[in-house]
Order: sequence, then C-alpha cells, then structure tokens
Amino acid sequence: MGAVLDSILAVKAGLTGGAFEALTPGTGDTFTIRDYVKGSNAYLLEVWGLDDTDVCQFSIASPRMNDGQRGLFLSVPSGAAIGPAEEPQILFPGPVQVPVYNADTLRVQANGTAGDNVLLDFLVYYEDLEGSNVAFTSWLNIVNSIEKIFGIEVQPTCGAADYGVPVTLDSIDDRLEADKRYALLGAITDTPVGVIGITGPDTGRYRVTMPGKVDPTMSGDWFVQLSAKYGLPLIPVIKANNAGSTLIDAVQAAAGDTPTISLILAQLAD
Repeated sequence: MGAVLDSILAVKAGLTGGAFEALTPGTGDTFTIRDYVKGSNAYLLEVWGLDDTDVCQFSIASPRMNDGQRGLFLSVPSGAAIGPAEEPQILFPGPVQVPVYNADTLRVQANGTAGDNVLLDFLVYYEDLEGSNVAFTSWLNIVNSIEKIFGIEVQPTCGAADYGVPVTLDSIDDRLEADKRYALLGAITDTPVGVIGITGPDTGRYRVTMPGKVDPTMSGDWFVQLSAKYGLPLIPVIKANNAGSTLIDAVQAAAGDTPTISLILAQLAD
C-alpha cells in the first residue's frame, strides 16, 4: 500500500455548443474515483485544458465533491487567440487540494462553441491505494544526491482527442546508465500538446501526466514545482532498467503531431 499520483483525461472532438455537455474519458480512464484505503484521503491537485478555437468553460462536479451541478467552474481562453491552438492552460489555482471521495463518479462537462475541440486533464493524489508500488520523492530529498541533469528525447505521435501510440523511454535515446535511478523533473516540447503521459513500473502502472507547454519555465521542472506547491513527494523516480517498459504518450485536442519531447531527468547517486 502507499501513495499514488494518477490522472484523468476528458475530451470531446466537435462540441455541439450552446450548453454544457458531457466529455468522454480517455481510453482506459474513468471519471469514477478509485477505491482507496479506508481512513486515508484523496485530492484533486491540478487541472489544465484547452479549446482549440474559442473560449470555453469546464465543469468538474459531483454531489459528494461540491454542489453536483457546476462544481469547479473553470474558464479557458481561445487557443486561436492566445497562440498555438493546442497550447494547454493551467486552470486550477493552487496550492488548493479539493477532496474527492471513494468510488464517487465525477461529472465532467464543457460549454463552448459548436465544432470546437476541447481537452481537460487533471491529477488525483491518493494517500493510500491497496497494492500500489510507486516511487515518488521531493526536491529536498534528492537535491544533494543529483549527479547530473540532462534530457532524454522521445517522439510519441499524439492522439487526436485521445491517447496516442506510446513509445518507450529508451525508444530513440538510450543513454540511461544501468542500475541507476532517475528523478523525472519535467519535460520540454517543441510542439504544444495537451497532455504528456508517463506510465510504467515505477509509477505503479498509473499514468502520470503533465501539460505539454512550450514555455520551459512552466514545464521543464513540472514535477518539482508540483511537489513544492503541494508539499508532497510528487517527483517520479524511474529505474534505468525499467526504461524499456516505461511508456510515454501524448494527446492533442485535434491535431496528431509527432513532437520531439525532452524529458528532463536527474541522475541520482546510489
């Protein structure tokens, strides 16, 4: 048993428009909160999203979580107006931990313009999940153990309104040293993508996600910022020997680009 960081993707290609409408979870995802250990807690930590053409409002709600109607009401600017259409925007103020509840089903909706493509992603932190086996740390725990920091390139093909085909961490850039451990600090991408996901043995097979922003100050140390913001150990630690079974995938609202993504890793002393 132990703490887990998990993510939920919500998407819709071609909104009907004119009213709030239901979004669809990404393949393999569910809007139902996992059944965590009794006596522990779970929290929604971070939300980001995009509308590729116009302004849009998102809603995350449930009768147990808030009012069951609009709940967390989050507005996103037009992707066409502010820059690259697929540039995700951080929507959730922090550090705020919104409690979520055992086996509760969230109602995730969007209200936008007909024909727009929308994407929303959020992280859920579980204090204790049965059978979890994950490796997360904080910056203070590793700062004096870092031997070097560098980037490993991957080139997953983005899915359009869903997860794309994953690639392994060592698919094109196999420079991790055997038997070493690497803290994943964040990522830099040459093309904006709504979501970058990492799934593998060291994440407990749960998909850990980050926004694929092109501004390195926002994404290059994403997990370091996240851990400091919430005062929790949220930096994934990946074993080099698991590189071939650690999968990277990416999502865009409408495009299916193949970005070059640099995963920023800190090699840790044994």
